[in-house]
Amino acid sequence: MKAGRAAGLLVGVIGFILSPASWWNDLVVNIPLAVAMASIIHRLAGVGYLEAFIACYWATNILGVLLLAVGASSTAGASLRRSLLAGIAASTVYTILVVTLVGDTGVLQP
Repeated sequence: MKAGRAAGLLVGVIGFILSPASWWNDLVVNIPLAVAMASIIHRLAGVGYLEAFIACYWATNILGVLLLAVGASSTAGASLRRSLLAGIAASTVYTILVVTLVGDTGVLQP
């Protein structure tokens, strides 16, 4: 495997772990990261926890989508635009679900 393809594969795997492309990543990776980052931002910057949580959750998903799209386009020649649009759509759906859990049920409070 060429070095460029190997690097693309590594970027794609990291992106997959952070992206909404897997069913387990929110529970295991993105939500814990978002809770930790939002708690810090909430305490240090005085930003509302829900707002900080949503921003951090989106940041992890967007980073994952970008890395996955770049990895896919460099290793498999997939369409970067199509990969990005699919990832953003999935992130939007997941965000609505997670915001409901944070705001309405209080399940994910610091």
